[in-house]
Amino acid sequence: MKTASGRIIPGGSAAIYRVAAWTLDEDGYTWTYTSAYADCGIPYRRLLSSAASLARYTAVHAVQGLEVQIDRNGKALFQDLPSGLYLVVQTQAAPDYLAFSPFLLTLPLYSETEGRYIYGVRAAPKTETIPVVTPPVPDRPTPKPPPVIPPSGDLPRTGQLWWPVPLLAACGLALLLLSQVLRKEERE
Repeated sequence: MKTASGRIIPGGSAAIYRVAAWTLDEDGYTWTYTSAYADCGIPYRRLLSSAASLARYTAVHAVQGLEVQIDRNGKALFQDLPSGLYLVVQTQAAPDYLAFSPFLLTLPLYSETEGRYIYGVRAAPKTETIPVVTPPVPDRPTPKPPPVIPPSGDLPRTGQLWWPVPLLAACGLALLLLSQVLRKEERE
């Protein structure tokens, strides 16, 4: 394994699972699920783009595969595999690195440039380091908020004042009485 920048990543382990066998006839090749994946529910036409779904199915159904350690050169070697479609999953990530994403590969791999099948397939999954999040260190200490002083018996007065209410009511009544007196005098 290597990082995107090409740095070799030793350590960890990877597993390979035979998902399907294939047969070649005059119409091309035909996939046949292995017994472990017969009930996975993925249509054959979507099989090559379903590595993540197959990895979940593998974990849920505890499918047995071949697990190997990744050596100091960042390589996991799987030997003497029969032809078919394989799922490759990193079962343990290297220290300080994320696990690579599951992927599928066919064995043998057909090389269109060479016009032949290649049985020594090499895959080069990429991975990334685990991001280390460090909290920012302030340049100066954070000031403490002012202390909260509990209220004493006298609370500050806020809102509407009530002393003008009786005064205004009395003035209103006086004006009503005055208007009644003035009307009475006009009638006479």
